[in-house]
Amino acid sequence: FKVIFKSKEHKKINFFLTGGDSSDHAIYYVTAGNVHLYLERCSKIIKTLGRGEFFGEISFFSNRERTAAARSLNFSSVFQLKRENFLEVVQDFPTDKVT
Repeated sequence: FKVIFKSKEHKKINFFLTGGDSSDHAIYYVTAGNVHLYLERCSKIIKTLGRGEFFGEISFFSNRERTAAARSLNFSSVFQLKRENFLEVVQDFPTDKVT
């Protein structure tokens, strides 16, 4: 069994990712703390996320650049699932994928 989730911890006011970034097509699941999603061009906060919420889904599923930035408000912990790791698992189980 392949482990495809990576645990990441961030200190207060640490940036997870930036808008427009096309190098990281991961989805993130918040396990502790709080994360701000915001638009960098106008510094507008879109949403504040907490434990049990996720972000990065637009880039993850569309394979396009990030539409928003994310930063931790306090100590926070997330699970990261990279798109390429997810696709490897899907390829390993072709009869289970949804068409």
